[in-house]
Amino acid sequence: MNPFYRYKLGDALWHTGCFDEAILQLELAVQIAPNDGFYHFWLADMLYEVGRLADAIVEMQQATIFSPWDSYYIFKLGVMYLEAGYPSDAVMALRRAIELSPSERTYYAVLADAYRLSGNVEMAEAYLKRLGKMDDYDLASLAVVRRRSEAN
Repeated sequence: MNPFYRYKLGDALWHTGCFDEAILQLELAVQIAPNDGFYHFWLADMLYEVGRLADAIVEMQQATIFSPWDSYYIFKLGVMYLEAGYPSDAVMALRRAIELSPSERTYYAVLADAYRLSGNVEMAEAYLKRLGKMDDYDLASLAVVRRRSEAN
């Protein structure tokens, strides 16, 4: 069966609240197309949303291996590392995401938070200063990440 069909079916199931069934469809898509980062990404996203953070990280790592040019996948991996309590891993992922997409303001904000949580206040301040020089700072995204990381 076509992996995209499994993805679409999983997406439809997700939006009707059938989370376990949706995850199963994405797992099948990954089995059919194991080298496609797209399916790993969406499986990771679903696992993350249902609170299976460790499983989500594994899938997001796969997504970044098979789609190494996708800064958003790498950013999401950094966010997951941060929530899991791995700020040093988050810093590495977030720096890579910024290399790929240097105009993404949210990436700078979350990287500053990762530096702060890893104890490197100087680097956190440096990235916040860079961010202050950019337009439309995305405070909402930063607030969500802070709330989640401080809850852990």
